[in-house]
Amino acid sequence: MDTEQINILLARHFAGETTKEQEQVLEKWIADHREEYVTLKILWADTHESSSPQLFSVDKAWEKTIQQIRPAVADKGRGWGKQFNYWIAAASVILVMVSGLLYYFNSSVTVNTMANEIKKVSLSDGSIVTLNGSSGITYPRYFSANREIALTGEAYFEVKRDVKHPFRVKSNRLLVQVLGTTFLVKNSGKVQHVLVNSGKVAVKDEPSGQSTVLTANQAVSVSNGTILKVSANENDLAWKSGKLNFKDVPLKQVFTALEDYYHISIVVENGYEGSCLLTSQYDRQPPEKVFEELSRIFGFTYKISGKKVTVSGITCEKQ
Repeated sequence: MDTEQINILLARHFAGETTKEQEQVLEKWIADHREEYVTLKILWADTHESSSPQLFSVDKAWEKTIQQIRPAVADKGRGWGKQFNYWIAAASVILVMVSGLLYYFNSSVTVNTMANEIKKVSLSDGSIVTLNGSSGITYPRYFSANREIALTGEAYFEVKRDVKHPFRVKSNRLLVQVLGTTFLVKNSGKVQHVLVNSGKVAVKDEPSGQSTVLTANQAVSVSNGTILKVSANENDLAWKSGKLNFKDVPLKQVFTALEDYYHISIVVENGYEGSCLLTSQYDRQPPEKVFEELSRIFGFTYKISGKKVTVSGITCEKQ
């Protein structure tokens, strides 16, 4: 097994991510490299003493090695040259191995979801990201100086508070920055949407430079460089909670919410006039049940063909 493979196994070992088979492989290497292993273990532990254990510092590890070399350099007595050469050789080996560990810790991870798939991702700092269907995130395996991830699609964030290391989400034109909070980011192409559930969130459209700050139960839509504050809608989180709640909501908005929730396309034939308002709740019900109820309320007929729902004959009270 080459040095790079050993470095990756050691990094996983120190992070507690190795399998039983990988541990058996490492046992043989450790038996032949006891001193290197002990030194690396001490260095790794020393770099994880801070309040942010997910931040791995090669500088701190190297400084620890230098501190061990200095006594040898300061010793001008008998055998100094031999001792100095030993420490230089040891430091070189350690630097190579620590660099290998750093490469692993700083490597990126990409997680994507299929349509209709919801997936939770735990980050190294304790934050949790819940991905909606057809979405994806790319993030460092272990955060270093910055906590920054890239998002496509839609995700809900539960961010572990760390005042020294702000959490940043980049999605298309948007840069969202927080310290510790829960919020939603949705990127649907031309329009981006941010909803804050708790805490405080800074939102910036990078190309235009426009920015704003949101607090709990506030939301914005961003389109063509313009940030517009909009009413927070609890149904924006229906894909995560499984619950849709409508209270005197126009049917057009109901259809939009159903399209987002079920990942379907609703086509209304012949249109309709008047005011169609819905007051109802749905808790993880299949679309067939929902459209069956809506057809009774509004007198329309419907046809479900895969991901397409065709609606016709809507009757509403005219305004």
